[in-house]
Amino acid sequence: MTKTKIEIQIDISDEKLDWLEYMLEKIDDDAYQAAEAIAFLGDKTGETLNRIDIYQAGLEEILGRKGFSLDDLDSLTDLDLASANFT
Repeated sequence: MTKTKIEIQIDISDEKLDWLEYMLEKIDDDAYQAAEAIAFLGDKTGETLNRIDIYQAGLEEILGRKGFSLDDLDSLTDLDLASANFT
């Protein structure tokens, strides 16, 4: 097995090299900020889903005391609500 070593030299100005380093750092920073934003959204989504579950349980309890369920909400009329003393 023959090993060959190839060396490539690139002539680049310090200004361009500094710019490339800046852009790589910016990409890293942007990726970190995006990851933080995604984590934040995940946390907020979880909190919101928990609140929805709490509100839903409360509604189910309130409706259940009057003999209704959440499934009945779409079909309930104002008369149904008034006769169940929801007004």
